[in-house]
Amino acid sequence: MFDVGFWELTIIGVVALIIVGPERLPGLARTAGLWIGKARRMVTDVKRDIDRELKASELSGLKEGLDTAHKEVNKAADTIKKASDAEELRSSVKDVEEEAAPLKEEIQSDIDEIDEIAKQMESEIDGADGGSGAGPDKADGTDAGSEPAAAGETAAGEKSPEAKTPVE
Repeated sequence: MFDVGFWELTIIGVVALIIVGPERLPGLARTAGLWIGKARRMVTDVKRDIDRELKASELSGLKEGLDTAHKEVNKAADTIKKASDAEELRSSVKDVEEEAAPLKEEIQSDIDEIDEIAKQMESEIDGADGGSGAGPDKADGTDAGSEPAAAGETAAGEKSPEAKTPVE
């Protein structure tokens, strides 16, 4: 604050001793010390009040920010609730099913048409073979279109009498 050194204080003390006198100097020093203490306390109180006001303004700014964020979160929650409303979803699903119904019918008719073509092709293939497809074609006794029989089984998948089951 003030740039007062040792020699300045010494000069002030000597002048005070000459002006006030040695009898009243201790009382004057005590009174000056009390005033200096009061001034320091007052400066400290002012600093504390200023700091308190600054912190209060910062907290009010933070509170406003939190209130704004809280409102935005509530708006988002309301939007989510509205978007996930069960009736709205059900109606959307129903709309999609209604739109997909013609496609489903068209696909089913295509599948039926393919089945008819497959049956016609099978009958044409059977007719072209001249009925010879019923007997075994291979030397091992299996039909041409079937898989070989497992060990101990006949071509029809039955167990042969020679196949024995293991005894426990």
